[in-house]
Amino acid sequence: MPYEVYKLLHIIFVVLFVSGAAITLYADLNTKFWKILTGIVSFLIFVAGMGLMARLGVSHTEGWPTWIKAKIAIWLIAVAFAPIAAKRLRAHRNLAFGFVISLVSVAIWLAIYQPMSA
Repeated sequence: MPYEVYKLLHIIFVVLFVSGAAITLYADLNTKFWKILTGIVSFLIFVAGMGLMARLGVSHTEGWPTWIKAKIAIWLIAVAFAPIAAKRLRAHRNLAFGFVISLVSVAIWLAIYQPMSA
């Protein structure tokens, strides 16, 4: 697939992940469906990101640029934090969602400016 398709899919999946995280944090109804969907979408973010890396010419066998390593670390933190926050931090949901948005914002900044390249 072309670079643009991977990029569009990656952006769509990130928007769906943030939306799913918001629903699981703020909805008072049973959010099992949204938790499952958010987990699936988080995996698809990873797949689309790997496709983007391939299209950018980043080899999976050689060392990755530091900004990509940072984005993967942020992705892991966000994916682990969102469901835990939805279950255990109901009283602090605004703070938890702000943290998720902050993580996503840093990841977006890393993708746009690509500091620490090579």
